[in-house]
Amino acid sequence: DKYGFTDKSKDYTFLRGEFGLGRGFYFWRNFSLSPYVGMGWEMASLNKNFSVSAPYYKAGANLCLNVYYPFQLVGGVSGFFYGSPTLKEKEKDDSNSDSDADSKSKTFSNYDDIFSGRRGSNVSGFVGIRFNF
Repeated sequence: DKYGFTDKSKDYTFLRGEFGLGRGFYFWRNFSLSPYVGMGWEMASLNKNFSVSAPYYKAGANLCLNVYYPFQLVGGVSGFFYGSPTLKEKEKDDSNSDSDADSKSKTFSNYDDIFSGRRGSNVSGFVGIRFNF
């Protein structure tokens, strides 16, 4: 593609930030369930001329079992989906301006249109041991 984002040999810079809310529910003495929701923003850049940004939304839950202090068995499931990504292309001119006024943007319907394999939704799970101190 003309933007170069589908070229897997290039180095991309990804930056992701998110915030969310969660609540822990404690059952009996040894179990806890913590559902959460969140929203974030992912940005990717190839060079100073092209950048992509997309919002994403996530939800999930973690389940903990207190085995013996300070160890816990932990498992969780989470899912997220991307919103519509926007590609920004800086205008090529002789000025050294970094303002957004010198850029064009295009909105895509799916993140996979820009980065192959980064679908619009994903579900993942994990299992682990937590050490508390």
